[in-house]
Amino acid sequence: PRSLKTEIVSIAFIARCLGNRNNMKFMNISYSSGLAQDNSSACRLMYKSETYKSIFPRRAEIRDDQDTKQYWTTIDWWQYYASGSTWTIVWKWCDCMVIDDPIKPADAMSDVVRAWVNNNFHNTLKSRLNDKTLGAIVIIMQRLHDDDLCGHLIEQEERGGEKREKVIIKAIAEEDE
Repeated sequence: PRSLKTEIVSIAFIARCLGNRNNMKFMNISYSSGLAQDNSSACRLMYKSETYKSIFPRRAEIRDDQDTKQYWTTIDWWQYYASGSTWTIVWKWCDCMVIDDPIKPADAMSDVVRAWVNNNFHNTLKSRLNDKTLGAIVIIMQRLHDDDLCGHLIEQEERGGEKREKVIIKAIAEEDE
């Protein structure tokens, strides 16, 4: 917690990608639609800023008719869609999905909620990638339980499942440094 994961990935990373490649579609998913929309709003403010325009002068303008906290798109049709993980994501696809805190700490001890989050990842969220071989899913979260989404995916990998790249920032040092 409090290591700037959200600011770096859900906001700055997406803004940088949109500045470098104007044809990407992003989806930001969180346990709360409000949290996802806050990330979208912060990224959109960055994108609209004069500083951003000076760094990425060829960036496309945001369409007036599609400029909300939940969904904004440019005249070149790249987009940022924000949703809570409990929402049904219909008719939305992306090139890169950022899942930022898929479960809230208060629900982490619930077997039912954890199972729902893990199943939702496999049955709904993964299917939203435009291209399963080139698309990316980035999960950022603090570990809350051995069977939270990251724990679930790590266990699957250890059993011979899909390999994933991991960046682990330990909250507690395991050795004196």
